[in-house]
Amino acid sequence: MGALGLVLWPGPPATSRRGLSARGLVLTGLVVIGAGYMPYLLTLLRDEPTRTMLYCSLGAALLWAVAVDTLAEALGRRRWMFAGASAVLVALALSKALAQHRYYRDWARVQQRMLRPIARTLEQGVRPRTVVLVDGIPDGVFAEGVLWSALAYLVPPLRNAVVSCGGSRCSAEAAGIVVPDDGATRPGQRWVVPYERVLMFRADGSGALQLASRLPWRWHVPADLAARYRPEARLSGHGVPAPRLQSALEPPSEAGDGGTASTRPCPFVWEFDRPIASGTGWEPSIEGRSAQWTTARWASMNLRLDEIHDHRVRIVIAYAISPQTLDSLRLEVNGAPVPLQRGRSSRAGDFVGDIPRAVVTLDPDLTELAFLVDRLDVPPPPSADRRSLGLMFDRLEIGPAP
Repeated sequence: MGALGLVLWPGPPATSRRGLSARGLVLTGLVVIGAGYMPYLLTLLRDEPTRTMLYCSLGAALLWAVAVDTLAEALGRRRWMFAGASAVLVALALSKALAQHRYYRDWARVQQRMLRPIARTLEQGVRPRTVVLVDGIPDGVFAEGVLWSALAYLVPPLRNAVVSCGGSRCSAEAAGIVVPDDGATRPGQRWVVPYERVLMFRADGSGALQLASRLPWRWHVPADLAARYRPEARLSGHGVPAPRLQSALEPPSEAGDGGTASTRPCPFVWEFDRPIASGTGWEPSIEGRSAQWTTARWASMNLRLDEIHDHRVRIVIAYAISPQTLDSLRLEVNGAPVPLQRGRSSRAGDFVGDIPRAVVTLDPDLTELAFLVDRLDVPPPPSADRRSLGLMFDRLEIGPAP
């Protein structure tokens, strides 16, 4: 639009038929667009895109009006030009509205697919003093506080008793599960939930929150303590009213059946060209590449591998900010370390390892793959990405071990 203004500057007459200065409108449009970009480029307001979009849209509207008026003056078809310009603007607005609607519809379906199994379980009713722990919610699927508000709405007794245990936030000790207190007034404050009061859900390979039959293996809970986790004992059998549940999950046909994800076929290939439905510590690249960055030193994804044979895993890293981060890459499967070796490819970021069948059988619910690095780095200029990042993953292959 700035280029359009410069092109139109010498062209339009000094005044239009209504006595308005066309050049004045062009200059005003350029100034307003500049007012949108100046905070973005020079001040801390560069992280506020709404202000930039507002100013640039106003300036673009002024330049568009001048362009249409100039063409109408030149062609002498004022009504046709007005109708045509209006049609273009309406088409652009409608296209944007439909794209936005499609975006929110797709995310709503993802959220419904995640909520449906946990809602179907919680509708049975839960006993007093139950604490629901949720493990494996992908970053960015729910806005802050939305998931907890939805669960508290479905089951009112759970208000203030739903906790995220994604990544490495929670751990286990003899007294129970240690949960960081995000609302604590003192840094590092925590609270311990006895195993008998826990009801845990984990995201399966499709992202659906399924009731966990046992605690995650990576917590290394001794068998006598793990036996105290009895999820069926926390369900009371006094269900939630149906209208409350249905209002959160309608329409059922679009929410998915909520069934347990089946075992992944072998070989399994993941290209990292879309968000990871079950796992934490991932964010997409902002530079147009179809890859996922790790944004934590511990990033995970949940699968369900078969227990018939050992598996060979191949990891392809697209980019590493520092060679130290690349060299520190480690893999854990169900909490057990899996040694990695450099692959035969000439690419520096090609790793290969073998997952023993015994490691897969450690967790009957899910196979949790965790990717660990020792450090995170901020991309150097000229990159505009200011996030602390680990490694950019390009491809994951899992097949039978030779």
